[in-house]
Amino acid sequence: MVLYKRKPVSFLSSPQIPQDTSIQVYYIPQTKEWFINYEDYLNRMDYFKRKKFVCEITGNSCLTFFEALESEAKEIEGVERNFPEALREHILRFLQFNRITRLDQLVDKVYSVFKNDFFPGETIFIKGSLTDYNSLKKNITITNDSHKNQPLIKQRGVVREKVQQRLGDSITTKYLVVRLNDMQQSIVTPDKIARDRNHFTKWLIKTFIKLTMARSHKVNAPWVVKDKFAKKYRIPQVYPEDLIQYADSTPSGENIIKDHPNNSRIKNGKNGHSYVFQQETGDEDKKIRKKPGPKAEQQKLQQQQILLKKKFPAHYLPENLELDDDLFISERSTPTVNGGTAITTTTSNVINSSSLQPTKKHITNDLEIKFDIQNPKPSPQALLLPENAKSWNKHLIQELTNEINNKEEENSNEEEEDVKPNRKITTKLGNDDEFDINNFTPEALNDLKILSSPKVSAVQEALQSWIFINVYHSALNLDTFTFDDFIYAMGWNSDQFNELGRCELLDEIWCSILSAFMSNQLPTGKELAAAKEKDTIFGLQIHLPPKDSFITPNTAKKELDGEGDDDDERGSESEHEEKTLKSEDDEEEDDDDEEDTVTVKKSSKSRSKSSNGTKKEETIDVDDEDADGEDEEEEEEENEDNEENNEDEDEDMEQADDVDHNAYIVMNHRNSSWDDRLRKRNFKDGNWQCILLGLLSQVEYVPTYQPIIEKLYHVLAPKDLPATPSTVLNQFYEKVDINLKFKVLKLLVDLLISGTKVRSYIDECLDASTNLRRNRLDNIRDYKISLENAQRVNAIMVDMLHEHNKSTDEVAVSTPTPAPVPAAENGSATTATTTTSNSNTINRRPRLNYQAFEMTEIEKAFSEQNTTFKELWHERTDSLLKLKQLKLDKREIEKKLTELDCQRVKLLGKDRLFNRYWWFENNGLPTLHGGTNDEDENEEETKEKEVDDTNDDDGKDEVLEETYLMGKLWIQGPSDDDLRIYFKTNYEDSDQFNQDFSNFEFEEFLKHLNKQAEEKIDEKKSDVKQEPTVDGDSSNSPPKERKTQIKHMDFTKLPVPFTKTVSKLYDLNFTSNQILKGDEVIIDHEGALISYEKSQILTPFQRKSIEEYSDPLINGSNWRFYDKPDQISKLISWLNPWGKRESQLKKELALVKDAIVSSIEARRKALWLDKTPEEEVNIENDIEKIVQKIKSIENGGDEEEAEAEIEDDDDISPGPKRNLRRKFTPRKKQKINSVNDVVEFGDISQLQEFASKLHQQLKEKREERDLSRVLEWVNSKALESFDKSLYDGGDKWKSKHSKRTKR
Repeated sequence: MVLYKRKPVSFLSSPQIPQDTSIQVYYIPQTKEWFINYEDYLNRMDYFKRKKFVCEITGNSCLTFFEALESEAKEIEGVERNFPEALREHILRFLQFNRITRLDQLVDKVYSVFKNDFFPGETIFIKGSLTDYNSLKKNITITNDSHKNQPLIKQRGVVREKVQQRLGDSITTKYLVVRLNDMQQSIVTPDKIARDRNHFTKWLIKTFIKLTMARSHKVNAPWVVKDKFAKKYRIPQVYPEDLIQYADSTPSGENIIKDHPNNSRIKNGKNGHSYVFQQETGDEDKKIRKKPGPKAEQQKLQQQQILLKKKFPAHYLPENLELDDDLFISERSTPTVNGGTAITTTTSNVINSSSLQPTKKHITNDLEIKFDIQNPKPSPQALLLPENAKSWNKHLIQELTNEINNKEEENSNEEEEDVKPNRKITTKLGNDDEFDINNFTPEALNDLKILSSPKVSAVQEALQSWIFINVYHSALNLDTFTFDDFIYAMGWNSDQFNELGRCELLDEIWCSILSAFMSNQLPTGKELAAAKEKDTIFGLQIHLPPKDSFITPNTAKKELDGEGDDDDERGSESEHEEKTLKSEDDEEEDDDDEEDTVTVKKSSKSRSKSSNGTKKEETIDVDDEDADGEDEEEEEEENEDNEENNEDEDEDMEQADDVDHNAYIVMNHRNSSWDDRLRKRNFKDGNWQCILLGLLSQVEYVPTYQPIIEKLYHVLAPKDLPATPSTVLNQFYEKVDINLKFKVLKLLVDLLISGTKVRSYIDECLDASTNLRRNRLDNIRDYKISLENAQRVNAIMVDMLHEHNKSTDEVAVSTPTPAPVPAAENGSATTATTTTSNSNTINRRPRLNYQAFEMTEIEKAFSEQNTTFKELWHERTDSLLKLKQLKLDKREIEKKLTELDCQRVKLLGKDRLFNRYWWFENNGLPTLHGGTNDEDENEEETKEKEVDDTNDDDGKDEVLEETYLMGKLWIQGPSDDDLRIYFKTNYEDSDQFNQDFSNFEFEEFLKHLNKQAEEKIDEKKSDVKQEPTVDGDSSNSPPKERKTQIKHMDFTKLPVPFTKTVSKLYDLNFTSNQILKGDEVIIDHEGALISYEKSQILTPFQRKSIEEYSDPLINGSNWRFYDKPDQISKLISWLNPWGKRESQLKKELALVKDAIVSSIEARRKALWLDKTPEEEVNIENDIEKIVQKIKSIENGGDEEEAEAEIEDDDDISPGPKRNLRRKFTPRKKQKINSVNDVVEFGDISQLQEFASKLHQQLKEKREERDLSRVLEWVNSKALESFDKSLYDGGDKWKSKHSKRTKR
């Protein structure tokens, strides 16, 4: 059958015979179609002459219909001429309802089964010697005892019948054959006869299967003989009970006939095909489809759903979509179960939006498809600062404003202030201090903007650093850690450092990164001298960027200089030579009054003067005895170096005074160079911060790194503080904000990516991956062998049990034994199969139960009688155990391969607006989520897999449910290439949106600063009231209403910075319920486009601002994330499969959805995002009680209580005495120790005070959760390898220690 786009070609029915029979008609002989209209004939011929048809038998494509039909006819002729007729019926019976899905495996199976099996009427060749030939004349049986040395003779013959069936290995099959030349007959064994090689080949078998068999498009569908051949060879067509679901979708092999275009009620589609539209169906169809109508409310709801889907479909179709066969439900015939004739249930194609399936031809550019914002994609979230960083940013803002105000007061006291033309903006910070933003320098104002934002601005730097450290954690001697713990640790502030001490996670991260830059091998005197001659640093394991290149040209450095040095290697003269400066001793460390002379070795002395960069000095392994023997020489050479440094002090003193920081002094504190401390792994007490400064000095000439490094110099080592490690340590926690930490860490990561340590680790991973792939191939081969052996043994056991049950039934016919129920429960594959009929066992192969490790009662009884069955059972059990172990090994191999794929992070895809989607746990990181994608698993293995997972992985699931690394799906804005190609702009111009948005956001921050300070108490109250119901908001009823009702747009609550920015840059105006471009309405009050033409006049940035309103992703610096499982499902359903980019993204997300959801759920469970701990729930309940009591007091609840008390007193003292007693016996003041006391006896001030305490207690509980997770982290990898952490010098060179152990 000829195929068009993988579907059978449908033919047109004959048109209605015209009244005038003398007119000419146009006839196509190959299809027997005829047309009255010449245009219809030409359209049909154009359709048939397209080179898009495929020959079903050969698989040849890019053919016209007539070429494919001719190719198919040739193949059919070859099969009819060569393929043995006697074999066809038996092969078709074997293939009927066969479940081997792969065609190549099916061909191999047929070939192996029928290769040595012969049937009556089949023409064969008789092999044998002259002796066998003479014995054949005498009608003597030809056996295997033939004379080997005599020449072989082949005689053509015919098989008459099979006279003996094979039973085991002892009894072989024998056939009665007749020789054609003299009609002599004899009984022969299979090894003495053979078929013609040209008549029984795998190619002919494959062609025969394609010609006679059909399969449904559904998964695991069986092969079914086409109706034509089933009737010819009398093949049963009764579907087994477990395969009835495939009956309606299996092609019958008959030609599909469609109504002619000249018939009534027909609309012409593309290529001359016809389609009946749903609204044009006749009354008869409506009567057939009519069902009992729903109730009035349900009918109204159904109408609303239809209206919503009609106006706002789930996915818009391309405007230029043309009607084609591939888009609609094809006509199908449903065969009856009893093997009767096929009955056509539908007579025409019905256009249905749900049946439309996109193909490669119809997938179009995403931006050319209509859109609406009635059903927007789920809104992603921005990365917010952790609580410790957020609180410390407020402290930094306070110090920054105080510093600016102090400088302004000093300037005002010295000279008169000039009147500024700009309006003075004075703002309150907190409750007391005021500051004027006109007093801020541009740099200070920029810092204030960053510190005032609640979001992390350096998101990309944080993500890149976290991914690098976790992917290469083995090479860095570091344990993995979650992204949430990483963010919190990087925000560790001075208060936490003073109260709780250092953060181990923070120190281990920095120490592991710094250790990767330098080898821990201590150099000898000769190696130091050689490195000094080459002007390099011994043991440096990175390649420094070249100084003279297209990135850092000499002209750029001269401009940075400002002095026009002859030497172009540094930015200033003070950075060329060694400098000797005098610094004050640290008061906390030294009590003497002597001035320490500190030698400052500038970074240019430790770098190569080569313009192409320097290569790393190869580390040389030194024996322990040699290293100890040369210690004295090293000390002498160090002393000589110090003397040389002191000689240059006077020359460099003047230039050192020009530097406005002490970074160069502190990095080489007390004549100990930073590289020597790094080599010795001396990280304690602020030394790793000093090493960081020294390492950054090696690349400060790079223009992209220079601003970050200069800022860190001034923050860590200011000029007005002592140049000591303790100062640097305090400044790191006191002054360095979290965004600067991320930028510096990302700078180090960029340098390490091309380092020797990372490259060597990648090479190791590649070698390990090669070995694992080889092991995986061996595993697959062993698995197939074991599976075939298990299936073979299982089939023999089924036959033996079947024969045994049959013999017992014949003996005891009067009292048949019912089939035991526990047989299937105990995992018996053989007993369950014996209950089927003989015909079913012939048509269906016996299923293999992968959990059949124990015998059933029937099997035990039979094994006691038959030792062969017992041996077979043990053989099958061994095969099943081996299969189970091989499957576990394969899962481990796949998991390791995923972890070793560390070269690059894989991009999932892009959406219609060129946003990029990243799931960082997809490769390179340890696989902590469950689920495997074994593509080569058979259908029998899937059921076994479910049982395996429940039995074997129960212990693991308890750990994996709360184990995660990221637990978020990240979204990044368009790349630079996308901006240049599709948005017709560059990164700098696009970033104007982010700058303007930040400026407007900062203006709003200044405007509402005083109001926020005054409303702190009100915010706390509102937070207290809303806290108990925050977690349940996502599962309320409003989302259900949105599915049935069209919601009206409300843009009044959009952020003011967003509306101002899009109005300024993109000329978009958001009214209360509409979106305008200039004065023209683009989006109406229901969120729909006014017309398709309106979407085409929008620029990509305008469309991005509309579809992603309130928070658009403009360029690659913008990052957002999803961290809820329902958001992933909504995102996948929102993606349009008709779009080029979104169709690919939809497929990729569907593949990894389970793993993403598993990681997200593990994170939400670990962080208590969906469920509140019991202690916090009790506090929230107490807060709710107090809030309700405050409300009752404010609403006059005391009067009701007083009236209730009066009514209670009426029974004791009626009359006016009641009031007197109340006056003279007032209530005693009660002590308030609990919530119940304050609710019962407290006044409103006491209630508010107690509520604020509970609110503070609740806040501390929540902060304690984040803090406890970070403090619990331990670098177990370093402890296992070195017995101590990296901060304590775990990676230190141990040559002396090993020498002592030898002694």
